[in-house]
Amino acid sequence: TYCLRPKLPCAPRGEWLCPSCVAKHEKQHAATLESQRNLAELDLAAADVMRHKKAHLVLASRSAAAVEAGPGVADAFPFLARDPSVSGKRASPGKLRRDTCVQFLVKFEEESYRRARWVPLWAMRHREPHKLRGHWKRTGASETDPEAPLDRAAFEHVIPERVVDESDDLDAVLVKWCGLPYDECTWEPRGSFLEVSRDGDGDRDGGGAESPRPAAAAARAA
Repeated sequence: TYCLRPKLPCAPRGEWLCPSCVAKHEKQHAATLESQRNLAELDLAAADVMRHKKAHLVLASRSAAAVEAGPGVADAFPFLARDPSVSGKRASPGKLRRDTCVQFLVKFEEESYRRARWVPLWAMRHREPHKLRGHWKRTGASETDPEAPLDRAAFEHVIPERVVDESDDLDAVLVKWCGLPYDECTWEPRGSFLEVSRDGDGDRDGGGAESPRPAAAAARAA
């Protein structure tokens, strides 16, 4: 009763609610629902960008100047133009540019280094904040200076060493990669992987290909 102007000396009889308090609570409830919708939209968009996979390693980061972050970004990414934690608050142009232009080369769980792909900052911040912080700490890079090149040791991990098994049902082969242990073998589409020699030192770019089935048996026997 004391929030009304003029103040009431006592509450009216019967069921009565202060209209000022009701309006305030309804506004807060609407803001909470809007914030939840924004977070849900952001979560769905981030999951789509990362193809519903979990990040295994962050290999590099860059500022992608080729990505235009001008006025059209707010239209292309409406969930980025809003602060999902604060209803009605809009992201600053600088934050919007960083969220879309800063990118990370991510290797995903159960996928090979060959399938690593660039993921924008906003998706990493939302889906993999621990990986993001670990990358900044390990490389000394930051959102304002994100350049962290790929470690040259990782280049070896995209070279197939041998095919250790194959699956007709998946139409895929199990590939062992150079410099990686067998527990990091990955299933890959058949394609050129059938041209990898079973002993690892055959020609990787053409003729003399052997079936991966003997290689699988040899690997199991070893």
